[in-house]
Parts: sequence; structure tokens; C-alpha cells
Amino acid sequence: DFRITDLSDKNGTYPDIIIIFMGTNDLLTNIPLGDNDGSVAVEEGVIDNFADAYSLILDKLETYYPCSEIYCCTLLQVGDYGTETPYVTFTNGLGLTAEDYSKKIEMIAENKGYPVIDLYHCGIEIDNLQNMTSDGVHPNAEGMKYIAEAVTGTIIEERCKE
Repeated sequence: DFRITDLSDKNGTYPDIIIIFMGTNDLLTNIPLGDNDGSVAVEEGVIDNFADAYSLILDKLETYYPCSEIYCCTLLQVGDYGTETPYVTFTNGLGLTAEDYSKKIEMIAENKGYPVIDLYHCGIEIDNLQNMTSDGVHPNAEGMKYIAEAVTGTIIEERCKE
């Protein structure tokens, strides 16, 4: 809750745009994906899967910031940082990849009516992770350029639809 409430300031100023980019640590630490498609309400308490956590966060953001535009980002492709470069696709202990989490994000966002910023296909790929990340996971300056282009491109496109 404190991360969500910290998006506003003491004067009551709320963000115009909120960009949700989460899930990589869930992938890396074997958090189960879950079966919530975004249409099932999640109650406070112990959340044991990614889909429920993601859905709950979106619901809280909508409650706290009903006038803010909310965008959901898919995950970047993640390389197995335990290998030499070039990287191979990271698969966690549950047999899941960044693509699996990204598809879940897309499903939840669609069911909740939020636009998706597709970072999984933004140009940062397994074959170029050594040039776009510091370790197969964390983007470097070059990788951040691709992310910035995807974010601004999607926001401009969504705003032009209105």
C-alpha cells in the first residue's frame, strides 16, 4: 500500500500516467503464475501467486487513482544469467519463462481494460541481451532506449485513439 499511496504527494497531486512494470522477480524466484485472468476480485491477505498479486495491485491503483491513465508492461525477455553469453532463455524452476508471465499480464490487462506496453517484443531479444543488459536481466543504457521508445510509442498511440 505504501508504494501505491506514495504515487501522490502531500498536496493531493495525483499522477497523470501510471506505468506498471512488475513480474521479473516473480519469474526469477519461482512465484506460481496463478489462474486469475483479471476478472476475479482478490482480497487482502497472503497472496501466493503472480496473477492474484497483479490483479490486486491494478484494482488498488484504480481505487486510489481513478483519473490516472494506467498502462501495463509485459516483461522483457530474460536470459539465463548463469550462462555465458550469448544468453539462452531463462526458464524458472516451475518451467515458466518471461513469455508466460507476459501473456498473463496481457490477459489481466485486457480483462480490466488497460492498454499494454509490449516490452517482450520491444527489440531486446535473447540474441542481443549481451548488448542490451548488464546481466541478461537488467537493462543497460542501450536497453533503456528501447524501453523508452516502446513506452512513449504506446502512450502516444493510445492517446491518439481518444
